[in-house]
Amino acid sequence: MQDSGLQRCLVAVLVKVELGGAVDVNFVGHSGLLLRMHLYHESINNLTPADVYFGRGQAILKQRERIKRKTMENRRLQYRKYAA
Repeated sequence: MQDSGLQRCLVAVLVKVELGGAVDVNFVGHSGLLLRMHLYHESINNLTPADVYFGRGQAILKQRERIKRKTMENRRLQYRKYAA
């Protein structure tokens, strides 16, 4: 069922892109698919359906991992500086 929800979101993304972004939510339906395409989904690694569809997902995940590593390094350095 999650796949069908993701597919509906991706169809909404395509409709919005093809029509130049001028799509009313009522055009897709009252389920709010256009709104959900911009929300992060835990089931797809906290990415938006648009990120996954357009292939930006892996780049975003790599960037998050780099930021996380640098943050942890800085925290360790600050802790060592404080503890010394």
